[in-house]
Amino acid sequence: MILVPAPFQTSDGVFSQWLEASGASPERMSRRRPQDKVLSWCRDTSTPCEDLLADFESGDRERLYFPFDLHWTAEGHRLAARSVAGFLGANRLP
Repeated sequence: MILVPAPFQTSDGVFSQWLEASGASPERMSRRRPQDKVLSWCRDTSTPCEDLLADFESGDRERLYFPFDLHWTAEGHRLAARSVAGFLGANRLP
């Protein structure tokens, strides 16, 4: 399983802007919550999982995502492909 982060998850600053714009309660939200829940399930079920959030946190959001939607740019796709290839090789998955 590959966990794909939304653009607003990639930094605390962007997440804060998203919270403000969405009107969501900061006390009830965490930008890592989706990953934490799915990774917990993966551990419980012994399902191999790769979380791309750390890779996308270290990148330049403007280079990785289009500014007008949630989709990756070519650079974002390259970053994800490198991460997924490493995950597949490390786990001996086809």
